[in-house]
This record gives sequence, C-alpha cells and structure tokens, in this order.
Amino acid sequence: KAAKATFRLTLTNEQARNSQNVAVAGEFNSWDKEATPMTKTLEGFEVELNLEKGRKYQFRYVLDGATWINDPYRPTVDNGMGEQNSVLDATL
Repeated sequence: KAAKATFRLTLTNEQARNSQNVAVAGEFNSWDKEATPMTKTLEGFEVELNLEKGRKYQFRYVLDGATWINDPYRPTVDNGMGEQNSVLDATL
C-alpha cells in the first residue's frame, strides 16, 4: 500500500468570500468541483486530504460551484492557461 500524506486545508469565511459552499478540485480528483466538498465551520471551511506520497498535486478551491481561487497559504505554479494553481507537496 502506498504511503499517504495528510493535508489539512482551511479557508476563513473572509477568504471564501462568504460563500455557502466550498470544494477542493485538483489532480487528486480529476478536477471534479463536487468530489471533495469542504466542511463548514464557524470560522470558515476545512477538509482533510490523504494523498499518495511522492508527488506534488495542483489544486484550487471552488466557491459556490463557480469561482475558482487559490490557497493563500500554499505556493502556486503556472497552470499553462494564464492562471495559477496552488500546490500540495507530498514529496517531503
């Protein structure tokens, strides 16, 4: 079984622009904007991801199914489409 890296992702209500629903879309879920919903908390939204170690994963947050934003706490890379994607580094 492949080793896993656990990532805890959080967004404050302000960062989520007071959205009702936030999800994580990325290379780990085929960029499916409904596959990985975040849990609403008093402070904002959170989710825990368990990803296979040994690679980096690009991802973005999807606010209310429409607006894509990056993680303010993670590094970004050019996604080849004139925008940036956030990166989770599971190689460490």
